[in-house]
Amino acid sequence: MRAEVRRPRLLRSTFALLIVASACGGGASDSTGVTNTPDVAAVIVSGAPASTMLVGESATLTATATNATGGVISGPNVTWKSSAPAIASVTSAGVVKALTSGRATITASVGTHDGTATLDIVDGGTVGTQGGTITAAGGVVTLNVSAGGVSQPTLIAIRSVPNPVADPRVLASTVFELDPVGSTVCGRLTIKFDPAALPAGIAQESLQLYAIVGNAWVNLGGTVDLTAKTATATFCTTGNGVGTFAIKSTPVLRIDLSGASANGALFVGQSDQLTAGLFGVQNSVLPTRPLTWTSSNPAIVSVDASGKVTAAAAGSATITAATDGQTATATVTVLSRTTADWTQATDWTTYQGDSRHSGYINATVDAGVFTEKWTKTLASGSMNAPSVGGGQLYVSTNNYFQGQTLFAFDPATGTQRWQRDFGPIFGLNQPTFYNGNIYVTTGGHQDTFIYSLKQLDGSLNYQTAFDSQWEHWKAPVIAGTTVVTAGGYYGGWYGFDIASGAQTFFQAGVQVDGWGPVALNSTVYRTGGTGLTALNPVTGTVVGSLNDARLVPVVTPVIGDANDLLMIANNKLTSVDLGSMQIKWEQSGTYLGMPVVAKNVVYGFSGSVVAARSETDGSLLWSWQPPSPYTLAQPAATQSIALTNNLLFVSLSGYNNGTAGITVAIDLPSHKTVWSYPLGGDLAISSQGYLFISAGGKVAAIQVK
Repeated sequence: MRAEVRRPRLLRSTFALLIVASACGGGASDSTGVTNTPDVAAVIVSGAPASTMLVGESATLTATATNATGGVISGPNVTWKSSAPAIASVTSAGVVKALTSGRATITASVGTHDGTATLDIVDGGTVGTQGGTITAAGGVVTLNVSAGGVSQPTLIAIRSVPNPVADPRVLASTVFELDPVGSTVCGRLTIKFDPAALPAGIAQESLQLYAIVGNAWVNLGGTVDLTAKTATATFCTTGNGVGTFAIKSTPVLRIDLSGASANGALFVGQSDQLTAGLFGVQNSVLPTRPLTWTSSNPAIVSVDASGKVTAAAAGSATITAATDGQTATATVTVLSRTTADWTQATDWTTYQGDSRHSGYINATVDAGVFTEKWTKTLASGSMNAPSVGGGQLYVSTNNYFQGQTLFAFDPATGTQRWQRDFGPIFGLNQPTFYNGNIYVTTGGHQDTFIYSLKQLDGSLNYQTAFDSQWEHWKAPVIAGTTVVTAGGYYGGWYGFDIASGAQTFFQAGVQVDGWGPVALNSTVYRTGGTGLTALNPVTGTVVGSLNDARLVPVVTPVIGDANDLLMIANNKLTSVDLGSMQIKWEQSGTYLGMPVVAKNVVYGFSGSVVAARSETDGSLLWSWQPPSPYTLAQPAATQSIALTNNLLFVSLSGYNNGTAGITVAIDLPSHKTVWSYPLGGDLAISSQGYLFISAGGKVAAIQVK
């Protein structure tokens, strides 16, 4: 942190020369026995520096004796003395040595007549525009002036001063004044501290460097080194000002507890690490410091000195973290372990798992076994959502006019089995697995094709050209014997025979990027134009439609369990009865992304929560609030949801907070978070028991079975 520090310069006599004249004359001894030098009327001391004297410097002073008329008396016997020998020493020849900062008066005596010079001695040094380092106060203070930190060679004086603003958190021995004479100085300041001088109850970890701004101590941020016992920060003092700095203990004003189990859940025998975020004035983030951790019921949940909690028995307990007079609490719920059942699980073969885009896998999952299996970085750019099928994971790149590649991996090990390169084309989309083959589209102009590739090695079955104009789409869907995809030079959708690749239909539409159709059995659906359209993909015949302005936006819909179509558009979640082709219900809000659905419950991102609603009438059943600092108010493409019989996986990007994001598992019966992983992105689940998270160029595999 850089702070600009201003303070008016104190008036002081710098290297003032004090001349004391005596009117006594004659050479006889006075009543004290001191011999007077004949005709001496005054003693004048010269040779003192014209400005402050730096510690370590020397100067030779001269004493001149004069008579009453101002004439110089030659060869007087001069005696030299310092008022503060520890600050400035003086030899019998008048040589002054500056030993430490402070003020000292040097006296030259000729008989009974004295002359004096008061010296202002400071620590510090002179730095030029190239920068430099000044060490002062016996190594307690180190100032590093960066190149360009001064505009001209500058004398920087450093003085130990009393605390000018009373504050019990300030370490009195660390208060120093920096006096950049006549110009601005910017640099990095380091001050040492003595742990033995800390006030009672003050932790070393709480120390930071402060500066006086106006009439208050202001935190400069920076760091504290507990090994070197120093605090360091960057700063600026502005022309002709005096900057006062000190080490001070920063008070904690708020504690935030985080962790998967904070106001979430653990299974019996599980452990989780809670973390306490410390905040000061204006929500400034503070360095960590010792905390006291306690549990309201250690028999249910115990907590150690680091904040690690361990679940011992079913129930709940309140965990408290305290420091500096502040506390924060979190409730940890302990659940009984779930009995896993994967016997009915199918693979996540296309966008949101299946041709209905339900986002659901029919499996009951034991979150107590979750383990990171492997991670892999595939590309420096972006990737499409992953797909799984035939015992392989499929991931495709999405790099604008760069080398586009489709990869196949072993889900258990991350070992690459094959890759197919498509060259530096405009776009490659998410693949779909079906019956031993991969179906994937490319987009652009002349580079627009649908490909059928063999699962075993990625070799070509066929490729069929179709029209597009600089668009990306969701993965193709399988509807009976037809592969259906978005496309068209000015928008629309296509059908292709799954075996031969021959085009079965094209229907024009609105040109929109990033959408895909949805299929139920042998019927495909899309929104846009005048509303909802249902199509026979073999013949291209329209078999149903609903003209409604609420269905005009072109989005990727979802087909639910109740023969209904669900869509998010214009911040609303809408349900359409596919039997009657009428809108069943609509929920307003701030809906983003895609819904998922299973067991007659619809889940979606709504405002700052994930909302669970009845598929029957749209009524709110419950909601889940993401942990700090994650938010749902960000691009929908960076959020995804996957659903099992007992867990809801929610993945959030770190788009707005500079993190890699987070993926959490929410226990559906208790609505509690039972697991988290520090990566957010697109999700896929395999029937072999792996959760895949794809973000940027990285893929992580979590064993969940």
